[in-house]
Amino acid sequence: SPHMYTSEHCVRINVQRRHIFDFMDTDAVYISIWDLLFRQLQADYDGDIALVVDDPNLVQTAEHCIKDADAGVLYYDAQKAKKKPLNADSIVEAIFAASDFNKIGIYSIYAVKLLATDNPNMKVLASLAASQNFAIDSCKTLAAIELPKGMEKMLRKLDKPYWWRFAHQTQDHPYTEEEYWSKELSQPGSGAVDRLGKIVRNAVPAKAELDVAANPNLWARMVMDPRRKTIVGVVDVFKDCARRNAAEWDEIFRKRPELREDWEMAADISEKKLEKARKEIAVAAKGDIMAAYDVIARGLFKYPQEATFKRFFWSLFGDLAAEVITENLLNAAA
Repeated sequence: SPHMYTSEHCVRINVQRRHIFDFMDTDAVYISIWDLLFRQLQADYDGDIALVVDDPNLVQTAEHCIKDADAGVLYYDAQKAKKKPLNADSIVEAIFAASDFNKIGIYSIYAVKLLATDNPNMKVLASLAASQNFAIDSCKTLAAIELPKGMEKMLRKLDKPYWWRFAHQTQDHPYTEEEYWSKELSQPGSGAVDRLGKIVRNAVPAKAELDVAANPNLWARMVMDPRRKTIVGVVDVFKDCARRNAAEWDEIFRKRPELREDWEMAADISEKKLEKARKEIAVAAKGDIMAAYDVIARGLFKYPQEATFKRFFWSLFGDLAAEVITENLLNAAA
C-alpha cells in the first residue's frame, strides 16, 4: 500500500489466459518471480497488505507519480538470521538485539523532517529508508545498519515541519499556542502539506466572516451554523453514546475476533449502532438533528484534546459536516 513516497506505486496489466486458471484458481494476486514489483513496494511477505485497484483515475495518478518521481527500485540485501534452534534463549536474544537496533521512531521523524524540506535529498532518503527497513526487521534478521554519522547529524538538525503542531498537539500544547510551536517548528515551506495548508487558509477571502488565515478557531467555525442556539444536554448524550459505542466494540471484538478482518460485517454492525446513536441524540435535541450537530461541533472543536469524541463525531455526522463546510465556503466567498 503506497504510504511513504510517490515511487511506491506500481502499474501492471493483469494478464488472463484460459490455461492459467488451471493452476491459479484462487482469489490471490499472482506476481511473476521475474517482476520487481515486490521490491518497489518493499514487501517481504510477512503479513504485508497490498492495495490493488483498477480505477482509471488512480491508475493515471500512479503513472504520473512514477514518471514525475523518476523513481528507481530501492534494492538492497536485507539479510536473514543464521539458523539456530527456536527456543526461549534464542527468542530473548532476538528481542534484546531488536531493542539495541530500535531506531524506528527516530528514523520516522527524520523521514518526516526530510520530506518536509523544499528540496529533499533523495539519496539521503534512500539511505534512511534502508536503515529503517533493517531496524523494522531486526528482531527476525538480527542485523541492522547505521546511518553515516555526518548524515544523521544533518538529519538531527532539521526542524520539524510547520504542520507538526496539528498532528501532535496535546492538552498542554494545543496547536493554537503560537509561542510554544514557533520555537519548536520551522516556518511553512513549499512542501506538499504546507502548500495544501496555504490552499485551505486562502480558501476564504480575508474580508469574509470566516477569517481563515488569522482565526485559530477555523475548524470549529467552518463546521457550525452560527444561527443555531445551544441545546442543554445534547453534548452529554453524545459523549455517553461515544463511550458506550467504544465499550461495546471492545466486547464485540473479544467475543468475535474474526470481525477485525471481516470489514463488511463489521461495517453493517457499525452502521446499526450509529443509527441508534443518531436517534438517541435526536430525541435529546427534540427532533432537530441539525441543531444537535451544531451544538456538538461547537463543544468538540473548541478543545483540541477531544480526539476520541471527534472520531465518533465524524462517523455520525461526516456527511452533514461536508455539506456545512461547502455551504460556509460558498457563502463566505459570495
